[in-house]
Amino acid sequence: MASSSRREKSVEGMILGCAIGEALAIPRDRMPRRRALKIFGATPIRFQFQPGVGVPAERTHGLLMTIQAMLESRADYRAFGRKLQRRLSWYRISFPIRTLGRSLRPALALTDRLAMPKGLAGDPLIRSVSISLLIQGSQHALPWIEQSTRISLRDSRAEEACLLIAHATQLAQMMDPGETPLSPIDAFAKLEGMTEDNELRQGLERLRGFWKKGLSVGRAAKGMGWGEGIPSDLRAIALIAIYAWLRHPNRFRLAVERTVLLGGECSSAAALVGALSGTTLGKRGIPPEWLKRISLFPHDRHWREDLINRVKDWPHGVEDIQKARSQPSRILGQLLRNASFSLFKLIHLAIRIPSRLVPYR
Repeated sequence: MASSSRREKSVEGMILGCAIGEALAIPRDRMPRRRALKIFGATPIRFQFQPGVGVPAERTHGLLMTIQAMLESRADYRAFGRKLQRRLSWYRISFPIRTLGRSLRPALALTDRLAMPKGLAGDPLIRSVSISLLIQGSQHALPWIEQSTRISLRDSRAEEACLLIAHATQLAQMMDPGETPLSPIDAFAKLEGMTEDNELRQGLERLRGFWKKGLSVGRAAKGMGWGEGIPSDLRAIALIAIYAWLRHPNRFRLAVERTVLLGGECSSAAALVGALSGTTLGKRGIPPEWLKRISLFPHDRHWREDLINRVKDWPHGVEDIQKARSQPSRILGQLLRNASFSLFKLIHLAIRIPSRLVPYR
């Protein structure tokens, strides 16, 4: 069990790290690596979705909704599933333009890949990070993760990928830089022993070999066959996020930037890397220029501080559970934020049109 002060630092770092990683990657999301480099350039990476301001997308808001639903559940995982479903449903209704656009997309082709859910705030991987931090011990968190994952996907392989991220989050909390940290190579070995999915275990073994050789995040992704972008596969996203975090366990900037530059499903991967690195390093490990420009409107600093204060001791007894009520929802602010986000999303869709018409080399 982590101390209250350590949990407080980890939860704060997780929220801010997730938001920053996602905000940096949004412009390049689902673009081939070389095309994204052609349009947006390489390092240093800046907030380019909304000029001068870091605005995260649905994953960060999904993470906050998960924490809120857990507080509302009174420590009952069955009630948590219902509360989370209700919050996610409302969020989709409050995003009418994008909800309509996604509903009109053709169905996904039948493949063997465990495709990332396309629904708004539908990423079960990032939700597993917050569940793992609040429920101390990955095995205790299992029924909660199952409830969260089944809202997006009913597939045992998805649950295994989410549980792997939950295990990684527990290790990230243990890797406190102020104490004797767990080494990355030991973390790889522990994660291999914790997963029951053969494909995930084999992927971790290959990545551990790449880590021993000192391969960069980009070269490791290429070695896994993801040279032109992270595929839309929950297992691939989970594996590359874990590698980027353990490749640079004490350097938030490098871990996130190298993930963003991969292209493909880089928004989900960068959000995960930011959350894991933030869990390890806390707010102090995040570059100050990114912290100053990140905006989680309508959830301002005071709202987030109150939320963190409520969860740092949850659920350590009946009194804590009863007192830890969820934060008030800011419906009008959320609608305003969603409308503004949709506008900038349309602008970026227009920016991508010329690059699709002109072949790249």
